[in-house]
Amino acid sequence: MKRIVSMLPAATEIVWALGRVDWLVAVSHDCSYPPQVRDLPWVTRCTFETEGMSSRQIDQTVRHLMREGKPLFVVDRAVLRTAQPDVIITQKLCDVCAVSPTEVQRALRDVALQAEVLELGPQSLSDVLGDVLRVAEAIGELDRGRAVHRALCQRLDRVRASSGRKGSPRKRVVVLEWLDPPYCCGHWIPELVELAGGDELLGVRDGDSHPISWDELRAADPDVVVVACCGYSKERAHADACKPHVLDAFRKLRAFHAGQVWLSDGTGLFTCPGPRVVDTCELLQQILHHSPADPLPPNCLRLAPDQLAV
Repeated sequence: MKRIVSMLPAATEIVWALGRVDWLVAVSHDCSYPPQVRDLPWVTRCTFETEGMSSRQIDQTVRHLMREGKPLFVVDRAVLRTAQPDVIITQKLCDVCAVSPTEVQRALRDVALQAEVLELGPQSLSDVLGDVLRVAEAIGELDRGRAVHRALCQRLDRVRASSGRKGSPRKRVVVLEWLDPPYCCGHWIPELVELAGGDELLGVRDGDSHPISWDELRAADPDVVVVACCGYSKERAHADACKPHVLDAFRKLRAFHAGQVWLSDGTGLFTCPGPRVVDTCELLQQILHHSPADPLPPNCLRLAPDQLAV
């Protein structure tokens, strides 16, 4: 048995997929899946309180702290000392999303702890799937990791084959990772869109999400818009989408009038590079090939053409 501390949700989900969730002794404050990890001690915390803040206020606060060189997240030294992990899984992809590698190393020095530190930094879908193998090897479960990796790849192959058989024109798509201000998607998401049968118009494949203007979105005029705000549920994303200035921007898009503005779970599906990215790909396929007679895909809301601002 390895004592594992996970400092990001994707790592927690990988450990769960490997069948070793019982080896976790502490997780990050953002880890909520699978449900059984919610009672574990939190080894990280955010340095500012987001409760009651608007999306624009959160964006402005993050920008300010980063300009000042101040951390957005810190490691709880007491929890880390008590956990006494053999393996710590953290990230080197995005200091806005999780604790930085520098803070992790500083915390280890402060508590005089020796542990193997595995840093995940996936840029592409291949990287995300490869991290399953990297985590599996770090915790001594490589055979299980290979089996999980193979199963995930097979599901993606089925999506690719099914999308190729649909016969309908490819949809022009924009996935937004934030609404106020708007951010396009990046990293693995454009590839998921492609596998599902669409073409991402503004997202950066294997690159960072970044701010765009509403004019850029209007000029792209996609067939489908998917809103999957980083750190937000579909309900919180829907609330932002119904703000008057955001709704006015959406009303200028043909996707809005066609009922093709979708809202989904950014936290667990789109911006979390764990095993559930395959669920995301399957969900995107359902969205892109949805017909009016079909029920709403799971984990989705839709912005109605007659939507009133709130």
